[in-house]
Amino acid sequence: MGKGGRIACIFTPYILTMGALACIIMVGLGVTKPSSPLNSIYFAKVDLKDIDLNSLGISDQMLALGKGLQQAQGKGELADYYLIGLWNYCYGDYKDNEYVLKECTDRKAKFWFDPAEAWDLPKSVEDLYPKALDNGLKTYKKVAGWMFIAYAIAFFATIAELVVGISAIFSRWGSLATTICAFVATTFTFAASITATAMYAVIIGAINTGLKDFKIKSFLGRDIFILTWLAAAFSLASGLFWLFSVCCCSGRSPYNHKDKRSRQTTAEKTPYTYERVSSPYGGPQQHPSAMPLNPMPAANQRDMAYEPFRHA
Repeated sequence: MGKGGRIACIFTPYILTMGALACIIMVGLGVTKPSSPLNSIYFAKVDLKDIDLNSLGISDQMLALGKGLQQAQGKGELADYYLIGLWNYCYGDYKDNEYVLKECTDRKAKFWFDPAEAWDLPKSVEDLYPKALDNGLKTYKKVAGWMFIAYAIAFFATIAELVVGISAIFSRWGSLATTICAFVATTFTFAASITATAMYAVIIGAINTGLKDFKIKSFLGRDIFILTWLAAAFSLASGLFWLFSVCCCSGRSPYNHKDKRSRQTTAEKTPYTYERVSSPYGGPQQHPSAMPLNPMPAANQRDMAYEPFRHA
Protein backbone atom coordinates (compact mmCIF):
# COMPACT_ATOMS: atom_id res chain seq x y z
CA MET A 1 0.00 0.00 0.00
CA GLY A 2 1.50 3.32 -1.08
CA LYS A 3 1.06 6.88 0.10
CA GLY A 4 -2.35 7.08 -1.57
CA GLY A 5 -3.57 4.10 0.41
CA ARG A 6 -2.05 5.56 3.57
CA ILE A 7 -3.97 8.81 3.09
CA ALA A 8 -7.19 6.89 2.49
CA CYS A 9 -6.57 4.89 5.66
CA ILE A 10 -6.31 7.95 7.92
CA PHE A 11 -9.11 9.90 6.22
CA THR A 12 -11.83 8.25 8.33
CA PRO A 13 -10.30 8.90 11.78
CA TYR A 14 -9.43 12.46 10.74
CA ILE A 15 -13.07 13.19 9.83
CA LEU A 16 -14.27 11.58 13.09
CA THR A 17 -11.84 13.72 15.06
CA MET A 18 -13.16 16.85 13.38
CA GLY A 19 -16.70 15.77 14.29
CA ALA A 20 -15.70 15.35 17.94
CA LEU A 21 -14.09 18.81 17.99
CA ALA A 22 -17.17 20.42 16.42
CA CYS A 23 -19.43 18.88 19.07
CA ILE A 24 -17.18 20.05 21.92
CA ILE A 25 -17.11 23.57 20.50
CA MET A 26 -20.92 23.71 20.33
CA VAL A 27 -21.14 22.54 23.93
CA GLY A 28 -18.94 25.48 24.91
CA LEU A 29 -20.83 28.01 22.78
CA GLY A 30 -24.29 27.19 24.09
CA VAL A 31 -26.29 30.01 25.79
CA THR A 32 -23.45 32.53 25.81
CA LYS A 33 -25.43 35.43 24.27
CA PRO A 34 -29.15 36.28 24.06
CA SER A 35 -28.93 36.51 20.26
CA SER A 36 -26.93 33.32 19.84
CA PRO A 37 -28.41 30.67 17.51
CA LEU A 38 -27.18 28.05 19.99
CA ASN A 39 -29.47 29.08 22.86
CA SER A 40 -31.13 25.68 22.80
CA ILE A 41 -27.84 24.16 23.97
CA TYR A 42 -27.88 24.21 27.79
CA PHE A 43 -27.34 21.78 30.64
CA ALA A 44 -30.35 22.71 32.74
CA LYS A 45 -33.36 25.00 32.76
CA VAL A 46 -34.88 26.41 35.97
CA ASP A 47 -38.48 27.53 35.41
CA LEU A 48 -40.02 30.12 37.75
CA LYS A 49 -42.92 31.34 35.60
CA ASP A 50 -45.44 29.52 37.83
CA ILE A 51 -43.74 30.44 41.11
CA ASP A 52 -46.11 30.61 44.09
CA LEU A 53 -44.80 32.43 47.16
CA ASN A 54 -48.04 32.33 49.12
CA SER A 55 -47.16 31.37 52.66
CA LEU A 56 -50.25 29.18 52.92
CA GLY A 57 -49.37 25.54 52.61
CA ILE A 58 -45.64 26.17 53.00
CA SER A 59 -43.87 24.38 55.84
CA ASP A 60 -42.33 26.39 58.64
CA GLN A 61 -38.87 25.28 57.50
CA MET A 62 -39.45 26.96 54.14
CA LEU A 63 -40.88 30.25 55.44
CA ALA A 64 -37.52 32.03 55.66
CA LEU A 65 -36.60 30.99 52.14
CA GLY A 66 -40.07 32.04 50.94
CA LYS A 67 -39.65 35.51 52.43
CA GLY A 68 -36.28 35.87 50.76
CA LEU A 69 -37.81 34.94 47.39
CA GLN A 70 -40.64 37.44 47.99
CA GLN A 71 -38.11 40.20 48.57
CA ALA A 72 -36.21 39.26 45.41
CA GLN A 73 -39.44 39.21 43.41
CA GLY A 74 -40.42 42.62 44.78
CA LYS A 75 -37.10 44.08 43.62
CA GLY A 76 -37.51 42.50 40.18
CA GLU A 77 -34.58 40.11 40.66
CA LEU A 78 -36.49 36.97 39.67
CA ALA A 79 -36.72 36.10 36.00
CA ASP A 80 -39.21 33.65 34.56
CA TYR A 81 -36.56 31.13 33.60
CA TYR A 82 -32.80 30.47 33.68
CA LEU A 83 -30.66 28.50 31.25
CA ILE A 84 -27.38 27.07 32.61
CA GLY A 85 -24.46 26.54 30.25
CA LEU A 86 -20.80 25.62 30.57
CA TRP A 87 -19.47 29.16 31.08
CA ASN A 88 -22.43 31.13 32.42
CA TYR A 89 -26.21 31.33 32.60
CA CYS A 90 -28.83 33.34 30.72
CA TYR A 91 -32.26 34.44 31.90
CA GLY A 92 -35.43 35.82 30.37
CA ASP A 93 -39.21 36.14 30.57
CA TYR A 94 -42.17 34.15 29.39
CA LYS A 95 -44.22 36.29 26.97
CA ASP A 96 -46.89 35.39 24.45
CA ASN A 97 -46.51 31.70 25.23
CA GLU A 98 -42.81 31.66 24.49
CA TYR A 99 -39.55 32.12 26.35
CA VAL A 100 -37.52 35.20 25.44
CA LEU A 101 -33.95 35.63 26.67
CA LYS A 102 -33.05 39.06 28.03
CA GLU A 103 -29.48 38.84 29.22
CA CYS A 104 -26.55 36.54 29.90
CA THR A 105 -23.92 36.77 32.61
CA ASP A 106 -20.23 37.09 31.87
CA ARG A 107 -18.41 33.89 31.09
CA LYS A 108 -16.33 32.43 33.87
CA ALA A 109 -14.07 29.38 34.14
CA LYS A 110 -15.27 26.64 36.51
CA PHE A 111 -18.72 28.18 36.50
CA TRP A 112 -21.54 26.84 38.66
CA PHE A 113 -25.09 28.13 39.07
CA ASP A 114 -25.67 29.57 42.55
CA PRO A 115 -29.41 30.25 43.16
CA ALA A 116 -28.69 32.58 46.08
CA GLU A 117 -26.52 34.77 43.86
CA ALA A 118 -28.76 34.53 40.78
CA TRP A 119 -31.91 35.37 42.75
CA ASP A 120 -30.20 37.93 45.00
CA LEU A 121 -31.22 36.11 48.17
CA PRO A 122 -29.96 37.20 51.58
CA LYS A 123 -26.96 35.17 52.72
CA SER A 124 -28.84 34.08 55.81
CA VAL A 125 -31.51 32.47 53.63
CA GLU A 126 -28.85 30.40 51.84
CA ASP A 127 -28.26 28.51 55.09
CA LEU A 128 -31.95 27.58 55.22
CA TYR A 129 -32.03 25.56 52.01
CA PRO A 130 -33.80 22.21 52.31
CA LYS A 131 -31.33 19.43 53.09
CA ALA A 132 -31.66 17.78 49.66
CA LEU A 133 -31.06 21.08 47.87
CA ASP A 134 -28.20 22.09 50.16
CA ASN A 135 -26.36 18.77 49.66
CA GLY A 136 -26.98 18.88 45.92
CA LEU A 137 -25.61 22.42 45.58
CA LYS A 138 -22.49 21.61 47.60
CA THR A 139 -21.77 18.60 45.41
CA TYR A 140 -22.51 20.60 42.29
CA LYS A 141 -20.07 23.36 43.28
CA LYS A 142 -17.23 20.89 43.84
CA VAL A 143 -17.79 18.82 40.72
CA ALA A 144 -18.50 21.72 38.31
CA GLY A 145 -14.85 22.84 38.45
CA TRP A 146 -13.59 19.37 37.55
CA MET A 147 -16.12 19.11 34.70
CA PHE A 148 -14.91 22.39 33.21
CA ILE A 149 -11.27 21.22 33.36
CA ALA A 150 -12.21 17.92 31.71
CA TYR A 151 -13.90 19.72 28.81
CA ALA A 152 -10.90 22.06 28.43
CA ILE A 153 -8.42 19.15 28.28
CA ALA A 154 -10.67 17.26 25.84
CA PHE A 155 -10.82 20.35 23.61
CA PHE A 156 -7.06 20.94 23.46
CA ALA A 157 -6.24 17.22 23.17
CA THR A 158 -8.61 16.94 20.20
CA ILE A 159 -6.90 19.91 18.50
CA ALA A 160 -3.52 18.24 19.12
CA GLU A 161 -4.93 15.05 17.62
CA LEU A 162 -5.78 16.89 14.41
CA VAL A 163 -2.38 18.59 14.20
CA VAL A 164 -0.33 15.49 14.95
CA GLY A 165 -2.60 13.46 12.67
CA ILE A 166 -1.00 15.14 9.66
CA SER A 167 2.22 13.27 10.43
CA ALA A 168 0.32 9.98 10.26
CA ILE A 169 0.23 10.35 6.48
CA PHE A 170 3.95 9.69 6.29
CA SER A 171 4.62 6.94 8.83
CA ARG A 172 3.24 4.62 11.44
CA TRP A 173 5.17 6.53 14.09
CA GLY A 174 2.94 9.49 13.29
CA SER A 175 -0.08 7.25 13.76
CA LEU A 176 1.26 6.12 17.12
CA ALA A 177 1.69 9.72 18.33
CA THR A 178 -1.81 10.56 17.10
CA THR A 179 -3.24 7.52 18.87
CA ILE A 180 -1.77 8.77 22.16
CA CYS A 181 -3.44 12.16 21.65
CA ALA A 182 -6.68 10.39 20.77
CA PHE A 183 -6.50 8.35 23.97
CA VAL A 184 -6.19 11.51 26.08
CA ALA A 185 -8.99 13.25 24.18
CA THR A 186 -11.32 10.26 24.45
CA THR A 187 -10.64 9.77 28.15
CA PHE A 188 -11.44 13.36 29.09
CA THR A 189 -14.39 13.65 26.70
CA PHE A 190 -15.99 10.63 28.33
CA ALA A 191 -15.08 11.95 31.79
CA ALA A 192 -16.68 15.33 31.06
CA SER A 193 -19.80 13.75 29.54
CA ILE A 194 -20.30 11.33 32.43
CA THR A 195 -19.71 14.08 34.99
CA ALA A 196 -22.12 16.50 33.32
CA THR A 197 -24.86 13.89 32.98
CA ALA A 198 -24.60 12.66 36.56
CA MET A 199 -24.08 16.09 38.13
CA TYR A 200 -27.00 17.84 36.47
CA ALA A 201 -29.28 14.89 37.07
CA VAL A 202 -28.51 15.29 40.78
CA ILE A 203 -28.98 19.07 40.87
CA ILE A 204 -32.21 18.91 38.87
CA GLY A 205 -33.61 16.36 41.30
CA ALA A 206 -32.48 18.49 44.25
CA ILE A 207 -34.21 21.63 42.93
CA ASN A 208 -37.42 19.81 42.07
CA THR A 209 -37.49 18.19 45.50
CA GLY A 210 -36.32 21.11 47.63
CA LEU A 211 -38.33 23.89 45.95
CA LYS A 212 -41.50 22.07 44.98
CA ASP A 213 -43.46 24.06 47.63
CA PHE A 214 -42.84 27.18 45.53
CA LYS A 215 -43.69 25.43 42.24
CA ILE A 216 -40.20 26.00 40.95
CA LYS A 217 -39.29 23.38 38.36
CA SER A 218 -36.13 22.41 36.56
CA PHE A 219 -35.36 20.31 33.49
CA LEU A 220 -32.33 18.80 31.81
CA GLY A 221 -31.33 20.17 28.44
CA ARG A 222 -31.57 17.73 25.57
CA ASP A 223 -29.37 19.08 22.77
CA ILE A 224 -26.26 19.61 24.86
CA PHE A 225 -26.26 16.04 26.15
CA ILE A 226 -26.74 14.72 22.62
CA LEU A 227 -23.74 16.78 21.53
CA THR A 228 -21.47 15.79 24.41
CA TRP A 229 -22.17 12.09 23.94
CA LEU A 230 -21.74 12.42 20.17
CA ALA A 231 -18.35 13.99 20.87
CA ALA A 232 -17.47 11.01 23.08
CA ALA A 233 -18.61 8.53 20.43
CA PHE A 234 -16.70 10.31 17.64
CA SER A 235 -13.60 10.52 19.81
CA LEU A 236 -13.71 6.81 20.68
CA ALA A 237 -14.24 5.78 17.05
CA SER A 238 -11.40 7.99 15.81
CA GLY A 239 -9.07 6.56 18.46
CA LEU A 240 -9.80 3.02 17.30
CA PHE A 241 -9.15 3.93 13.66
CA TRP A 242 -5.90 5.71 14.58
CA LEU A 243 -4.82 2.55 16.40
CA PHE A 244 -5.72 0.51 13.32
CA SER A 245 -3.51 2.76 11.17
CA VAL A 246 -0.57 1.96 13.47
CA CYS A 247 -0.89 -1.77 12.83
CA CYS A 248 -1.90 -1.64 9.17
CA CYS A 249 -1.90 0.69 6.18
CA SER A 250 1.83 0.92 5.60
CA GLY A 251 2.95 3.80 3.42
CA ARG A 252 5.41 1.62 1.48
CA SER A 253 4.48 0.39 -1.97
CA PRO A 254 4.52 -3.42 -2.28
CA TYR A 255 5.82 -3.13 -5.85
CA ASN A 256 8.80 -1.02 -4.90
CA HIS A 257 9.57 -3.40 -2.09
CA LYS A 258 9.46 -6.35 -4.49
CA ASP A 259 11.78 -4.63 -6.96
CA LYS A 260 14.20 -3.74 -4.17
CA ARG A 261 14.25 -7.30 -2.92
CA SER A 262 14.84 -8.57 -6.49
CA ARG A 263 17.78 -6.20 -6.91
CA GLN A 264 19.24 -7.33 -3.61
CA THR A 265 18.95 -10.98 -4.68
CA THR A 266 20.67 -10.27 -7.98
CA ALA A 267 23.45 -8.38 -6.25
CA GLU A 268 24.05 -11.28 -3.93
CA LYS A 269 24.19 -13.83 -6.73
CA THR A 270 26.50 -11.83 -9.03
CA PRO A 271 29.84 -12.65 -7.29
CA TYR A 272 29.09 -16.36 -7.54
CA THR A 273 28.24 -16.40 -11.26
CA TYR A 274 30.42 -18.96 -13.10
CA GLU A 275 32.56 -17.67 -15.93
CA ARG A 276 35.11 -19.73 -17.82
CA VAL A 277 38.69 -18.50 -17.43
CA SER A 278 41.21 -19.00 -20.27
CA SER A 279 44.58 -20.58 -19.63
CA PRO A 280 47.40 -18.05 -19.15
CA TYR A 281 49.64 -20.16 -21.44
CA GLY A 282 47.33 -20.03 -24.40
CA GLY A 283 48.44 -16.64 -25.66
CA PRO A 284 45.95 -13.88 -26.26
CA GLN A 285 42.57 -14.62 -24.69
CA GLN A 286 39.93 -15.48 -27.18
CA HIS A 287 36.45 -16.73 -27.00
CA PRO A 288 36.43 -20.48 -26.43
CA SER A 289 34.56 -21.11 -29.62
CA ALA A 290 37.22 -19.23 -31.60
CA MET A 291 40.21 -21.15 -30.23
CA PRO A 292 41.92 -23.40 -32.92
CA LEU A 293 42.31 -27.03 -32.11
CA ASN A 294 45.84 -28.34 -32.79
CA PRO A 295 46.32 -32.06 -33.55
CA MET A 296 48.13 -34.13 -30.99
CA PRO A 297 51.73 -35.07 -32.06
CA ALA A 298 52.56 -38.67 -32.86
CA ALA A 299 54.12 -40.95 -30.26
CA ASN A 300 57.60 -41.03 -31.88
CA GLN A 301 57.60 -37.23 -32.02
CA ARG A 302 56.76 -36.95 -28.37
CA ASP A 303 59.74 -39.21 -27.52
CA MET A 304 62.11 -36.86 -29.34
CA ALA A 305 61.09 -33.93 -27.27
CA TYR A 306 63.85 -32.32 -25.24
CA GLU A 307 63.89 -33.49 -21.67
CA PRO A 308 66.74 -31.95 -19.63
CA PHE A 309 66.69 -34.57 -16.90
CA ARG A 310 66.58 -37.56 -19.19
CA HIS A 311 69.94 -39.40 -19.78
CA ALA A 312 70.67 -41.37 -22.85
